[in-house]
Amino acid sequence: MNQPWEPPQQGVPGGYGQPGQHQQPGQYAQAGQYQQAGPAAGQGQVVVDIKHHPMAFIYGFRAPVITLNGRSFPGRWGPNALPLPPGNHDLRIHVPYFLPPEVGRVAATVPVQPGQQLHLEYRAPMIAFMGGALGPPPQKWPGAALSWVLIGVAVLLVPLLAIVMILSGA
Repeated sequence: MNQPWEPPQQGVPGGYGQPGQHQQPGQYAQAGQYQQAGPAAGQGQVVVDIKHHPMAFIYGFRAPVITLNGRSFPGRWGPNALPLPPGNHDLRIHVPYFLPPEVGRVAATVPVQPGQQLHLEYRAPMIAFMGGALGPPPQKWPGAALSWVLIGVAVLLVPLLAIVMILSGA
């Protein structure tokens, strides 16, 4: 059985780094930045790039939650490096929200080999009541088609209602 994994602390090897900043493994941090080192010998690493669509900007006000092997911790928007021992790991991601309290919940079993660096991409849904997308990059935006349909209906409906109101003399 694998030992329980604890999330790395910011500013130490294997840490998350600052939002919007991604360093290659082994790079040294400059003043005000955090170091993001590669996995220790015999370990693997999963890098999850967590994204939200610009139209769903409200998600950006809350940090996504990563649950790894039953332990939850705050992630960040952008790349998240997770050094892991070899084996299968339960990975879950969601975005805290208002109603519903969790948006874009996804779950996957991630197999990690010694020395392997696995890149995954998580995309939060464009509509709050949908699940997210997790897998090899690039992923599609969940709810994109429905979002565009709703925007199209609104764009057509507003002028139509204005014309009806003008013609009815209201």
